[in-house]
Amino acid sequence: MSTVAILTIRFYEESAQLKRVALLASGFFIENSAIRMEYLKDIDDFVNMIYSKISSSLYSFHDKSLSLQELSNERESTEKEYQKLRQGDYTKYLTTDIFEEHGVLKYMPVAADIFSGAFQAYAGYRLAHFGPKAHIKHLKTVGLTLIAHGSNNIYEAVSPLLYEGRHQSGWLRDIYRGISSKMGYSDNQGDLG
Repeated sequence: MSTVAILTIRFYEESAQLKRVALLASGFFIENSAIRMEYLKDIDDFVNMIYSKISSSLYSFHDKSLSLQELSNERESTEKEYQKLRQGDYTKYLTTDIFEEHGVLKYMPVAADIFSGAFQAYAGYRLAHFGPKAHIKHLKTVGLTLIAHGSNNIYEAVSPLLYEGRHQSGWLRDIYRGISSKMGYSDNQGDLG
């Protein structure tokens, strides 16, 4: 592989990292949208300037290497500043960590599971309060069961966030699995309960 090709590959890696960090930093720490857009435009202009130097035949290999080093230094500087900003606020740190590591799409199912568990618990709460008013004793039991399942579902949905990606079963699922194993069935059959 030629040295120019290696420089070009390194350029794309460095520029992608710089743009990614700049986008994260601007999205979380620059409130004003006009300033945010200006900052991102400055980063794009800088990257385009470096690319024009690397792709031009007017510059020597040494000059191209220096330009690539300048891009690398800018990326490192931006990352250091971003990390300093993140360390100042724990909430921002957690939020940026989520977006950095997986992107928002990974957490959409988690949010949906939390919402559905909360809705299930709320429906159970309303049903438990409606039962005595309607003089139907069994509705309170059904409502409490819904509350238990909803809170268990919320815990299970949040567990990958709490336990660094590991899914933990909730207490209700553990009870179902225990009953299932005492009856001679597997955990999977207990999960159906």
